[in-house]
Amino acid sequence: MEILVIFSVIWIVICCCVASRKHRSVIGWFFLGLFFGLFATIAILCLPTLEERKLTAKDVDKMFRNRYPSIDKIMLDEYHEQALREKRVRGI
Repeated sequence: MEILVIFSVIWIVICCCVASRKHRSVIGWFFLGLFFGLFATIAILCLPTLEERKLTAKDVDKMFRNRYPSIDKIMLDEYHEQALREKRVRGI
């Protein structure tokens, strides 16, 4: 019984390490290694490495604007309110 546990831990560790290096889900491969052991290890070794996607500031801005399309209006309204407050303070 102890041998089974030792080999299970070995397969899990190998699956997790290889998944991490291949930019794949470590948690997913943890469970695959737990349930399928050697077969999951062979599978992850045969899969190609996923390209690591680097996000640029432009990508982040695009994702933010897609998620919150009204943000431009909110920011513009805040800018106008601030400009009005500054005019009142200055007495213009």
